[in-house]
Amino acid sequence: MYWDTGWRQRSAAETRTLALTAIERDLWIFEGNNSDTMQERLGRADMVVFLDISTSKRLWRTVFRALRYYGRSRPDMAEGCPERFNWAFLKFVAGYANNGRLRALNFLDNVPEGKKVYHLGNNHDVRSFLDDALNATS
Repeated sequence: MYWDTGWRQRSAAETRTLALTAIERDLWIFEGNNSDTMQERLGRADMVVFLDISTSKRLWRTVFRALRYYGRSRPDMAEGCPERFNWAFLKFVAGYANNGRLRALNFLDNVPEGKKVYHLGNNHDVRSFLDDALNATS
């Protein structure tokens, strides 16, 4: 939602419109941040899942993803946005624990009662969450 063809960053208004349109669907998963629409999404969400992964694992996965898709558009990206190695983004990922993570934890503390909240901190937590979800649909 942030990026259009050729790594052109969409305007904040366009990104907001795309996010709000997406949450009008019956079923949706919103991956990522987009704090501008957080309250609207929370109002329509059944659950909030926070992947609280260690900095080293986030960095490794970011580098691995860049190597895996380098020069090609990832499935989750707009066409015409070939994967690239971006030092600024790597620096953002490295600093997430000191800024974005703290905001996310504060957000979790203020999720209204009645919403399911999952705070997953490691591979075991993620596997258990996914196993439970799979069993619930069987």
